[in-house]
Amino acid sequence: MYRVIGGLNPDEAAPGWRHFVVRPIPGGGLTWAKVAYESVRGLIRSEWRIERDVFILEVTVPPNTTATIHLPDGSAPRRVKSGLHRFQGSMTGYGTRRTR
Repeated sequence: MYRVIGGLNPDEAAPGWRHFVVRPIPGGGLTWAKVAYESVRGLIRSEWRIERDVFILEVTVPPNTTATIHLPDGSAPRRVKSGLHRFQGSMTGYGTRRTR
């Protein structure tokens, strides 16, 4: 559940969660989800919700790590450093688009 719904996935090229990918996949009637993973580098958190066709994602990236963030709207991925990050994207037409 943390890999699909929450979207937390390790990057095989960066062992030990030094870099990871966040790609949540909403669906099944879910309008929010919260997941957390205590990695060897610290707490990784993904929390998302849908409000009026807007997808809101908050991600916690531990110190000395990076993450690539993918939103369900298909916008360009974003690479971020450690810290708390907030992203927004449109959910309009999401059900008709194919997810990766």
